Amino acid sequence: MNDEADLADMSFDELEKERSIAKHAVLSFVAVVTILFVAGFIVASLHFSRPIAEKKEEGVEAVRTVEVVTVQPSKGRVTIQSEGVVESQREVSLSAELSGKLVEVSPNLVPGGKVKKDEVLVVIDPADFRVALEQAKAAAERTALSVAQAELAIEEEEARRDQALRDWKQLGKGEPSDLLARKPQLVSARARLASAKAEVASAQEEVKRARQDLERTVVRAPFDATVREESVEVGTVLTPGTAVATLFSERSLEVELPLRLEDYALLGRDEEGQVFGEVQLTSRLGVREVTWPGRIVRTSGEVERGALSAGVVVAVDATDGEGELRLPPPGLFVKASLQGQALTQALVVPRSAVREGDQVAIVSDDDRLEFRTLEIVRTNANEVIVGKGVAAGERVVVTRLSGAVDGMKVEIAATEEGEGS
Repeated sequence: MNDEADLADMSFDELEKERSIAKHAVLSFVAVVTILFVAGFIVASLHFSRPIAEKKEEGVEAVRTVEVVTVQPSKGRVTIQSEGVVESQREVSLSAELSGKLVEVSPNLVPGGKVKKDEVLVVIDPADFRVALEQAKAAAERTALSVAQAELAIEEEEARRDQALRDWKQLGKGEPSDLLARKPQLVSARARLASAKAEVASAQEEVKRARQDLERTVVRAPFDATVREESVEVGTVLTPGTAVATLFSERSLEVELPLRLEDYALLGRDEEGQVFGEVQLTSRLGVREVTWPGRIVRTSGEVERGALSAGVVVAVDATDGEGELRLPPPGLFVKASLQGQALTQALVVPRSAVREGDQVAIVSDDDRLEFRTLEIVRTNANEVIVGKGVAAGERVVVTRLSGAVDGMKVEIAATEEGEGS
């Protein structure tokens, strides 16, 4: 009766609150049970669906598949790569040898202008030098007259001496005196003749110098050339040493090529030890790739100690084509391919087979790995030239190896024909 009284005393809101709490408790319990059931189902599924590792039979060795390439002997001559800039072998800086005012300048004397051998480039006013030449000629004529007079004086003295000696022979007794024999007079006359001849030689040299100065008023091109730069104009007053122009030949071209010491050692050499060899020079001009032949003519003379390199100088020859591109323009950057010695005792290994600088993996006859250290002669983009470390016919691994050990069993990958390499 008391409970019913208590219930009667509770308000409607309190009853609703109690019912809500009870409902939430039931839902929470159901959610927890559901989560536990799903988790158990997932764990059971993973357990029963896991891959079961097969037990390896004892004594069975893991085998790795690798690709191999057979080592081949080196064939033909070594090709050496380098690059350099085309330079003119003949280049000259012309300067004035006289003082004077320029009265003529060639229209071809401009940067890039073409001039022929002996073409007049500039002319210095020759008036003063013509006058100097005429004066020198006049002085030479005067000295020539002095020589003639001195020779005539000697002849006269000799005639007087002969007459005096005849008279003395008829009238005198004993030996005639030096004065009677006119010896002092002859000595003096001969001295005047020697002096006159010396003056003639000096005057002739002066004429030669004046003629040369007159010729030097005209500056000519020493060879067929292109003008690199010029620094004069009509009206310029020159002094000795004033720069006039710089010329270079477009036909005598050469390229200095730096080479690694190991490549330098592989160049061909004659019986006297001088390097020689054919060279192919290539450059791209716009969309065209042009090639010029060349030949080694000398070395640069010393080793560059900082870069550990040595240089060779290559003379550039004209191509068989026509036009300006028969020879490369000076200043052009070119790539060079040089033919070196034939390495008959060397072997070729793919560069992809070499690891850690000089290590290579060999597959032995019983298909096991064997690691070797190579003696490398030289390398290029695709190959390594080897002196020692492998033998012709051996199989080198070109597949990347990780975790491989010496003696590991391997299987050779099949080639496209279905056979091992």
